Amino acid sequence: MIYVRKFLASLGFPQSLPTPVYEDNTTCIGWSEGTVGGTDRAKHIDLRRFFVHDAVSRGDLILLLVKSMDNVTDLFTKQLAKILLFFFRKLLMAFKRFALKSRVQEYTSKS
Repeated sequence: MIYVRKFLASLGFPQSLPTPVYEDNTTCIGWSEGTVGGTDRAKHIDLRRFFVHDAVSRGDLILLLVKSMDNVTDLFTKQLAKILLFFFRKLLMAFKRFALKSRVQEYTSKS
């Protein structure tokens, strides 16, 4: 995302707002904002060395919480139930634009 932002700026389209990145891991979001890291379990992690933390601090990115049920990127990283696989595939291929959670329930009830 940082590269795309720099590329757009070089074309004369600077980005004034942070680019939203959707994440389903609340701890990851906390680390990026610097609100997690001093706990006993994570005290060995130096946040100054994290690229995403730096990007959030500079205002290039903003991490937003997305529910795991609505996380389309799970299609690429996890083994999904057949019904979710077909649903996310249709969503990614832009067959239809719709609200995720209600459409998943409607889609699964038809099958």
